[in-house]
Amino acid sequence: MENNLNENNLKVDNNQNIDNNNDIQENKIDEEISLEYYNQLKSHPEAEWYVIHTMSGMEEEIKKTIETKIANLKLQDKIFRIIIPVEKEIKYKSGKKKEINKRLFPGYIFIEMILNNETWSFIRSIQGVTGFVGPQEKPTPLTESELEKIRPFIEGRIIIRKNELNIGDKVRITNGPFKDTQGIVEKIIPEKNKVVVSIIIFGREIPTELDISECEKID
Repeated sequence: MENNLNENNLKVDNNQNIDNNNDIQENKIDEEISLEYYNQLKSHPEAEWYVIHTMSGMEEEIKKTIETKIANLKLQDKIFRIIIPVEKEIKYKSGKKKEINKRLFPGYIFIEMILNNETWSFIRSIQGVTGFVGPQEKPTPLTESELEKIRPFIEGRIIIRKNELNIGDKVRITNGPFKDTQGIVEKIIPEKNKVVVSIIIFGREIPTELDISECEKID
C-alpha cells in the first residue's frame, strides 16, 4: 500500500516537474519572440525611439532639415529613421476624389537614435525644435507598447482612414449618380469597405450599395 502511494506521488511530482518545465520553456520562447519582434523596430542595438516637440505646421520642414544636417555632419551611424505619422483621408469634392494627408500627432516628430551628448545637442540646435518629450524635457525612449502603436508608420505602410458609419446613420452621398442624395445606412459590409444606403427615388425606398468613402455622415 505504501509502495503504491509512493509510486503515485512520484508520478504526480514528475508530471508537475514536466508541466513546470514546459511553462518555463513556453515563457522563454514568448520572451525570445517578443524581443525579436521588438528589435525589428531598431536599426542598432543601442538605438531607441524618441519623440521631439516642434513648432506646429513645421514638422516636414524640420524633418528635412534634420536629414540634411545628418548627412552633412555624417551622423548616419547615430541617428537613423525619422517619421511623421500620417494617414490618408479620402474625400470627394465636386465629384472628384481627393486624398488628404492628415498628421496624427501635430507638433511631434518620432526619431530613432543613439542618445548621447552629441546627438542631444544636435537635435536641440535645430530651428523649430522646442525639446524632447519626457519629464523635465529629459529624453524618454518609447516603450514597446508605445512603439507598437506607430509600428505601421515605421514599416512604411500607408494607413487609409475609413469613414466611421453605423446602421441608422443619416448620410449624404458625395459621388456618383446619386450625388447629394440623402439616405439612411441599412447595412455595413466591412470586408468590402461598403455600405447599403436606403434612398428615396420616385417616392420609393431603394437600397443602394455604395463605397463608404462616398458617404458623408450628417449630424
